Amino acid sequence: MKLITMVYCLNPDCSKPDNPDNNKICHGCHEDLDKSSKEYLFRGHYRIIKQLGEGGVGRTYLAEDIDCLNKLRVIKKFIYPVDAPNFEKAKELFKQEAEYLSELSHPQIPHLYGYFEHNHAFYLVQEFIEGKNLYDEVWEEGTFDEIQLRQLLKELLAVLVYLHEHNLVHGDIKPDNIMRRSYNKQSQLNEQSELVLINFGSSIKFDDNQKIIGSFGSHTRGYAAIEQIQGKATFASDVHCLGMTAVRLFTRCFRE
Repeated sequence: MKLITMVYCLNPDCSKPDNPDNNKICHGCHEDLDKSSKEYLFRGHYRIIKQLGEGGVGRTYLAEDIDCLNKLRVIKKFIYPVDAPNFEKAKELFKQEAEYLSELSHPQIPHLYGYFEHNHAFYLVQEFIEGKNLYDEVWEEGTFDEIQLRQLLKELLAVLVYLHEHNLVHGDIKPDNIMRRSYNKQSQLNEQSELVLINFGSSIKFDDNQKIIGSFGSHTRGYAAIEQIQGKATFASDVHCLGMTAVRLFTRCFRE
């Protein structure tokens, strides 16, 4: 995918954050782009293209890694309110997300490229998955049929086996957190699109005795199993979430 080179202003109040690469001053808010974008807390290492989303404790950006042939990356910034009563817990779990990802190596889990603290802010850098999530897909292309659901379960149950072998429960499996990777016509990697499980911010870690050692207790209503809601998640909780995901994709009914 070839992108038009732009500079993205990170001023949250900017009305027109997309700027031509040769701009020195943002044409939306008139701030110095060297401060609000190119060098904005990202060590001069990443060029921000645009904001992708925000939720939970993180805001995500699409960026180019200028030290690695401008490869695309996703940068997640920790944005939890400092004055919140459980700020320290949230900060520790943001770091834990990076630690968990650093222990994993699977083609259907985003690769972690880095975690760092800079100017009192925390970031993790992940692989960019080009494609669309299944929530968008089901609304654009219609409900899943039996063949599509079988493929979904075949691909993701294998990912769950891998995660559970590493004593990790994803904790928030839903259509929004499953990407269908796009391959161009010249790609020889796979004749079919590959499903990728993203967003490990709600992951639950167990020790070898199946005791929970890391969890923020977050989950999505309508997907989480009762034991997870009660703070007693098990590996089966992921299977429940995946089953509910299949039901939603089959019916396109997302009401709780």
